[in-house]
Amino acid sequence: YVTGAVFQSESAHVISPVTRVSDIIDLAGGFHGGLTKQPTARRSVKILHEDGTFEEVDISMFLSTGDIEQNPYVRMGDVIHVGFRIHQVFAYGSVNAEGAQEYRAGDTVGDLLRLAQGVESSAPLAHAEVWRFVAGTDSIVVIPLIHEESDRLHTVDEIAHVPLMPKDMLFIRTRSDWQQKPTVHAHGAILYVGRYRIVEGQTRILDFLDEAGGLTDQAN
Repeated sequence: YVTGAVFQSESAHVISPVTRVSDIIDLAGGFHGGLTKQPTARRSVKILHEDGTFEEVDISMFLSTGDIEQNPYVRMGDVIHVGFRIHQVFAYGSVNAEGAQEYRAGDTVGDLLRLAQGVESSAPLAHAEVWRFVAGTDSIVVIPLIHEESDRLHTVDEIAHVPLMPKDMLFIRTRSDWQQKPTVHAHGAILYVGRYRIVEGQTRILDFLDEAGGLTDQAN
């Protein structure tokens, strides 16, 4: 049976020995998604077994990382329950999937970045900080994690262990100047219009014109 925030709740489904939790949720029409004001709790899907034991699995982390332990096989007589999110955390800046993610007790910056599909490039981190509400107030404290230093290359591993609290907002930026590829653009009375690589401090105008095929008869 599947109950809770799915399209076909409280319905029974026939399973096979290789049916996983995500499969049975698909059979039930999938998560409610954006049809309700409160998002579904995809990171805390509960499985109640016939013997009275239960477990909780993290389908979002399975989809983000492929951790198969978070998407186990279901057993005959199981009841799968999908609830609604209670707490959220947020990732903004140089991540592949900005926005809200469900929060689970014990989450770290590393967990949030995995759910956000990781940092969007291989460039070192330039800046990272967490904004956190002071309990019971509208006030925010800023917790600095990384500030850019010219002689260091910062990585996600340095901050992955930092614990998070509900409603935390992670802001992260990567170095925009990392492994830049200097180019110039050629246009006008030359043979091949386009963009060309240069070596700063070495490439001269004549070198560049040779790469561009030289001047046309109409060049000044």
